[in-house]
Amino acid sequence: MKFRLLRCFAVAFVCVIETCGFSVWAEDTVVCDAGQYLDGEECKDCPIDDVIGEDKLYQFGDSGIGIESCTVKLNLAKSNCAEGTNVVYRYVSGGYTLDSDNNYSVNPKKGFYGNGTSGLNDHCTACPTNAAIGEDKLYQFGDSGIGIESCTVKLNLAKSNCAEGTNVVYRYVSGGYTLDRDNNYSVNPKKGFYGNGTSGLDDHCTACPTDEENIGEGKRFQFFKKEGVKCAIKLNPDMDNCDSSTNVVYESDGAGSAYRRKEANVVPKATSVISNPLPAVNDISSPFCNECTAGYYLAGDVCKKCPAGYYCPGKTEDDDKSQKAIPCPANTYSEDEAKGECSKCKGGYSTEWSTLVNKGLQTECSDVSEGFGIGCRSSKVCILSVMSKLSLKDQSGFTFGPNIKVETLNQSVVQSINNNN
Repeated sequence: MKFRLLRCFAVAFVCVIETCGFSVWAEDTVVCDAGQYLDGEECKDCPIDDVIGEDKLYQFGDSGIGIESCTVKLNLAKSNCAEGTNVVYRYVSGGYTLDSDNNYSVNPKKGFYGNGTSGLNDHCTACPTNAAIGEDKLYQFGDSGIGIESCTVKLNLAKSNCAEGTNVVYRYVSGGYTLDRDNNYSVNPKKGFYGNGTSGLDDHCTACPTDEENIGEGKRFQFFKKEGVKCAIKLNPDMDNCDSSTNVVYESDGAGSAYRRKEANVVPKATSVISNPLPAVNDISSPFCNECTAGYYLAGDVCKKCPAGYYCPGKTEDDDKSQKAIPCPANTYSEDEAKGECSKCKGGYSTEWSTLVNKGLQTECSDVSEGFGIGCRSSKVCILSVMSKLSLKDQSGFTFGPNIKVETLNQSVVQSINNNN
């Protein structure tokens, strides 16, 4: 019987044999373990080193007949490359050589880049980092590709003073991270901050100028956002005795520059008045709407100083006195302007003389023993005695005490004096 071998297969050892007019199939299956190759009818171990093994950086792949069928594949569980990576090495000419024809592809994890290395190393290397870069820091790694200059970092809004809508990306170029303004760069500051356009891995939103007294939540001015303006503050009407329809806006270019008023539609509350005059355009410390405080009274829409002889209690619950100028009661006086209350005369003194010469206003206390006190008004002799002390030759312009002139005498008193002459 004549046999002729047609062909054999490596793993399933199959021979096709021909005899007289018919063929006979003879099958002998040989299966080698991963990491082995078929040498004749014997499985032999593929070459190995420290990075190849079941739980190492490389794991054995499929092999066939001969040592050069041995392959190893990057183990993604031990690699810095992510799903979508396919790196295969084949044993050629005494060593493992990258099999770039085996659908080679590299997909780095965030914070790594594809390095294209040869040898049984990881094909993804850590991107450069510093104190500002990390999972919970100001910048977080973005997507990258092949090569160190594909490394990117992105502003972490959870750690930034910039709000949603901000997109700040840096790319690693020439040994350092450089702002990538072509990567849809945009900055949207939070209230109270402005976009500073800084370079370097800093926050791109900086605090607007402020102070402890006037600017801040619950203070006279509060931050708000205004299109096209870096920093803007708006008057809180309730904190300034103004009506809610008041709109006072100051703007600043930031970086420590002063706030300047841009809008000032001021409407006082019913119990308030507009400051007269309005504060300067760069003055955020002066009020726009005032209640008349003690020492002042409401005259139209202006708070005026209380005159001598009066007291002005300012805003009170007593509507008959609130924000009004009220004459001092008997034997009390106010000799200066802007008094919130009258002072009492000391013992032995009276305001009787002041009442006579100041049309009823009580601006000073006089010594009763000198004839300037109680009872003098009804005594012509007393009055004449007082007048003699004033130099009668110049009654029309003579001044006695602060702001007291003879011509201000009550007309009936003057007539009584003339009748006595």
